[in-house]
Amino acid sequence: HAFPGAWGVVASGLFASESRLRAAGYDRARAGLFMKGGCYQLGAQAVGALLIFAWTVGASAVAFLIGDRVTRRCGNASGLRVPRAVELRGLDVSEHGGPGLRFFAA
Repeated sequence: HAFPGAWGVVASGLFASESRLRAAGYDRARAGLFMKGGCYQLGAQAVGALLIFAWTVGASAVAFLIGDRVTRRCGNASGLRVPRAVELRGLDVSEHGGPGLRFFAA
């Protein structure tokens, strides 16, 4: 989801046209770089994509840290990780009863 979402944000800084921006209700937005609008809108969209990335990384880190601490306090010594034996055997086997993708012939 990260790359397609970032591309969608940045692409509007490249391809946005003034007529479509006005039709969408953006009176102060400028056209994209390839529509003779200069680099202003592209820069604004790039900053927006970076802010979204920073927020996502920060919020995810906090959520995983809280989840890890909660599961440890509830008795799971490994936190959010599965036990080592399950990890080595494979989650597909333990969760679904069979192997998932087979990349190598046995």
